[in-house]
Amino acid sequence: MSRIGKQPIEVPSTVAVAISPGRVQVNGPLGELSQQVPARIAIEHEEGQITVTRPTDRGEDRALHGLTRSLVANMVEGVTHGFEKHLELHGVGYRAQLKGTDLELAVGFSHSVPVKPRAGITFEVPAPNQIVVKRPTERGEDRALHGLTRSLIANMVEGVTNGFQKRLEIQGVGYRAALRGTDLELNVGFSHSVVLKAPQGITFEVPTPTEVIVKGIDKQQVGQLAAEVRKVRPPEPYKGKGIRYQGEYVRRKVGKRA
Repeated sequence: MSRIGKQPIEVPSTVAVAISPGRVQVNGPLGELSQQVPARIAIEHEEGQITVTRPTDRGEDRALHGLTRSLVANMVEGVTHGFEKHLELHGVGYRAQLKGTDLELAVGFSHSVPVKPRAGITFEVPAPNQIVVKRPTERGEDRALHGLTRSLIANMVEGVTNGFQKRLEIQGVGYRAALRGTDLELNVGFSHSVVLKAPQGITFEVPTPTEVIVKGIDKQQVGQLAAEVRKVRPPEPYKGKGIRYQGEYVRRKVGKRA
């Protein structure tokens, strides 16, 4: 049997389980969940335990066995205790607080940053430098929103503390970059130079004529602007000339032979 699938699932007395062909429904203190399951996998609920068995030892049935057991176990855990992620704030004066159900962050800006919880997500602030993000279930949508919310907040804290940066390299004879005030000027094989303006919160650095660094506190904005710089002259596949991310691998093609 599957090492995961063979383990019985303990069902607390506060949880009610209803099993029908191809579907399992679980009701507990935190809510109700329903999950489609493969019809060929047998699920039984007896004496406070759920057992999952598979019909054969074929690879597909082995995979579905462990998957089904994990889905059902997560449903029971979700309606009983729920799931949560913990974050910490580091920095002088950095703090978090709740405003109703919303999270308010003071993390070095001239203004506080409000974060609204997505549907099914709740915030807790046990201390001014601690945040707990909770989701009610293990359903795909709640799992996605849980991780997304935690990542957004973590990136905000990291951004105002250390910032983010993207490094790009320029390859090609005569290709070079230079700063024009706060703007970036690129000479990359066109009949004219290309000037990119730095939006608010973003700075360019050019340590050498063939290196460009995009810096800022907003991770998404830094990544977006770095992609726009690369887009001016993406690396071509024959000689590799163009703008690429530092360490980026460019698949090369063999040119025509005489």
